[in-house]
Amino acid sequence: MVYNTRSYTRNQKITMLNKLNEELRSNSYDIKNNKPNNQNYTELEVNIDFEHASKEWRKNKIQLKEGMFRYIKK
Repeated sequence: MVYNTRSYTRNQKITMLNKLNEELRSNSYDIKNNKPNNQNYTELEVNIDFEHASKEWRKNKIQLKEGMFRYIKK
């Protein structure tokens, strides 16, 4: 069997897109609550100390100018 390469790859892409669309439909989302349907979620409280995180991130860097940094060589 001889394939026209362009149409064959095009057909493969179409098949993949159709499968993806089926998956998306089966895992439909509840847009109001921004959650997948039929799934239970527990909300977790997240408390991030950005000041501390920034200090830790900057420990091994030298600030150059306007948001630019260079790593300290060890």
